[in-house]
Amino acid sequence: MNLICKTLGVFLIILPITSFAISFKNVSFDLKKDMKCTKTEDSIYCLNKKKSIVLNLTIRKRTSSDSLMTYKKHLSKNIAKTTSYRSKFKSVKKVYLSDRAWIISNHYQSEYPNFFTQYYASVKGEKTYLLSISYKDGQLSEKELETFSKTLTF
Repeated sequence: MNLICKTLGVFLIILPITSFAISFKNVSFDLKKDMKCTKTEDSIYCLNKKKSIVLNLTIRKRTSSDSLMTYKKHLSKNIAKTTSYRSKFKSVKKVYLSDRAWIISNHYQSEYPNFFTQYYASVKGEKTYLLSISYKDGQLSEKELETFSKTLTF
């Protein structure tokens, strides 16, 4: 997801042993420990090379084409734009996390070869929130993804 936004800052808070919280603009969530995060002008990017986990969050100004329905349609199909490997759409659903509607979609090989990616998309007021977590099979459990989802707030 190559998207554009302006960042105000990133704050990392270390929590007990197994996870840490990230706050970026007005979005926060918990991640596994050992994630190294950096911000760019348009997003926050977190990486755990040892565990093969990549997270990218972009917050940008909402455009007339940004809606939950648009993101659900886009994320309901194979989205990789490469000839070296094929992506596979797994699932898409609308959920409410912290009283906010999100589209969550799961894909295989949509961002990186042999990686699963879980996409999150939401809109609120003048902002669009786009987040992806890519990971190798076995590196994030369903419980860890569920915990991440429960801690996602803005």
